[in-house]
Amino acid sequence: AVVRGTKRYLFDFHTKIDIEISMRDDTSMDIDQGEGKKGESYKIELSLPDVSAAMAADRDWMHDARVVYKKTVKKEHETAVKSAVSSIQKELTRKIEAFMEDYKNVA
Repeated sequence: AVVRGTKRYLFDFHTKIDIEISMRDDTSMDIDQGEGKKGESYKIELSLPDVSAAMAADRDWMHDARVVYKKTVKKEHETAVKSAVSSIQKELTRKIEAFMEDYKNVA
């Protein structure tokens, strides 16, 4: 869209991502089905209710993000699980940024 002579890129999405993190017996995380005997497993839901062009100025895509743990994370797994969720959020942010650049070049 062109508004007051300036090209604007408009989009408005919401998303929900289901994540499963498996812990090996040594309490290290295993997101990809790697080697080692499986221990505890955690299902997590990451929701982004608003991914829109309006948020592009601030680029704080995780501002309204909601993380729901389907069961309580054991104390000894908290650091590893939270680290994994944070890594996934950072990667998702990079993917949204890449989408924005691609969208600008196509639109």
